[in-house]
Amino acid sequence: MAAGAMRTRRIKLPPQICAAVFAATLLLSCVQRFTPVSQVAAPSASVDAAKSSYNKIALPKMTRIDLVVMMSADGLTLSTSMGDVATGCAALGKGPTVQMVGSKFEFVALQVCARRIRDANPHLVTERQVRLAADADTRYDDVIRAMDALRGDTIGSLFPHVVFLVSRADR
Repeated sequence: MAAGAMRTRRIKLPPQICAAVFAATLLLSCVQRFTPVSQVAAPSASVDAAKSSYNKIALPKMTRIDLVVMMSADGLTLSTSMGDVATGCAALGKGPTVQMVGSKFEFVALQVCARRIRDANPHLVTERQVRLAADADTRYDDVIRAMDALRGDTIGSLFPHVVFLVSRADR
């Protein structure tokens, strides 16, 4: 394969997947190729705080990560097999892990937190799945940006297999 050439993979989707999820997958491929998350959102004070506290408090070692990200009007709440990740991503606890800044999600802070969880559990390098859920009021492009942020950062792959969670009320 020539340098710079891209490989494409064919993905078979189960018939239960709705057209919106298929459209999200297509849009994600465009977002990944043309709009890196580092260009979408500039780091803010909350991102700087997350980076500065990165090594201060260690997250516990886990037997499974089982990462779930919930997008809501409060921000991004991450939970693992050990429990919810507290605000600032420094320990386990309650509250949104990454708070909203104004009316915007902090996707760089989401990446920093996902990297922190990944780095705290190097023995679980084969766990590559994250489950993503969003309130009905969450904007479509924010869901796509969250997917992009969770798949990887400048260091490497984080959780490239994104699975959507849909509540029964939304079906």
